[in-house]
Formats: sequence, C-alpha cells, structure tokens
Amino acid sequence: MGVVGPGRYFYCVLHLLSDRNMEEKNITPEKKLQEQMLAQINIALGLFLLGFSLIIFVAIYYTKTFVGQMTNLAAGLILAGVGGGMIYYALKKRKRTRNSSDVSGGNS
Repeated sequence: MGVVGPGRYFYCVLHLLSDRNMEEKNITPEKKLQEQMLAQINIALGLFLLGFSLIIFVAIYYTKTFVGQMTNLAAGLILAGVGGGMIYYALKKRKRTRNSSDVSGGNS
C-alpha cells in the first residue's frame, strides 16, 4: 500500500529532492544558467536564515523565562536547519550543473 502516516510526507520530500528525476544530459545553456542563478539565490537566502538564527541564539541569553529560552532555541534550530539545507542543496545543484555535460555557448 505504500508509506502511511508522517513518513509519507518525508518520503514525498525526499522523492522531490532526489536526483533520479533530473535529466542532466539534455541540459541547454539557458537552463544551466537559470539553475546556477537559482543556486546563488538559494545560497543568499540560506545565509540570511543562518544569520537570523544566530540572532535568535543570542536572544536566548537575554530571555528571562525557561519557556522563552526553549522557544528561541527551537526557532533558532529550525531556521538554522532550513538555512543550512538550502545552502547544502544549492551548492550540490551548482556543482552538478558545472560538472554536467559540457555545453558550450558556441565559442569553441
């Protein structure tokens, strides 16, 4: 019957992130440029989220209640995880597009 419950969500996400569905051999120069620009945007957004999570981690020190500290810790960890994941997948995609089949712009 397949994966049931919360595992189904993670299975779908992993399926979308997998490399099995990518066609790297038929990549056009425009598609390659578009993927590299998207990777740069994702790296910038990931760095922003990592920086914002660092601010939240510093805010833990200034929070007076234990519940507030744990809330800041959870929020900081979530933002750091999302930002780190964005950077990881963007670097992976950028490396893959650079190492894909050599598509020249017509000057070779």
